[in-house]
Amino acid sequence: MIPIIDSDIEFSGQLGQTLQQGHGSEFNLMLSMLMEDWLHRPRIEPSSDTPASDSVLAELSVAPQAALKAEPIHWSMEEKTGELVRQSQLSSARLWSAMHPCPMSLHNDPKHIDDEVMGNMSYPAQQRLKGQVDSSEVSQDATGLYEILQDLKPHSGLSQAA
Repeated sequence: MIPIIDSDIEFSGQLGQTLQQGHGSEFNLMLSMLMEDWLHRPRIEPSSDTPASDSVLAELSVAPQAALKAEPIHWSMEEKTGELVRQSQLSSARLWSAMHPCPMSLHNDPKHIDDEVMGNMSYPAQQRLKGQVDSSEVSQDATGLYEILQDLKPHSGLSQAA
C-alpha cells in the first residue's frame, strides 16, 4: 500500500473496522483524531488518463429526472409505492421511489398558488397578487403621525398638566 494510506485511519479502513466490530468508544476516539481541516487531509488525485468529460459523467448518471408536473402515470406509480408500504416492504418502497421520483409540482405554472396558501396570506398580499392594488401607489407622509398627535393634544388632559 501507499505509505500515506497506511498511516491514515480513514483510508486504511481502521475507522470502518472499529465501527463494524461495535467498539463505539474507540470509534469516537478515532473519529476525533481525524483532522478537521479537510485541506490537510490526505486525498487521492485522479490520474491524468482518467476521462472526466461531461459526456462520460452523463453516461454514468442513471438517476431519472423528476417531472415538473404530475401526469396520470405518476399517480399509478404512487399507488405502487403505497402498496409496498402497506405490505411493510419499506426498503422496496424507498428503492421504487428512488427509481420513479415524484413530480416536483401538481402544476407546471410558476404563477399558480394554491387556495390554501392564498387563504393564509394577509389581505393586502392577496389583493396585490390578484392585481387589484398597485404596490407603487403607497403614499408616505413623514409628518402624518405628528399631525394626528397635534389634533389629539387639545382634547387630552396632558396639555393642562404641563
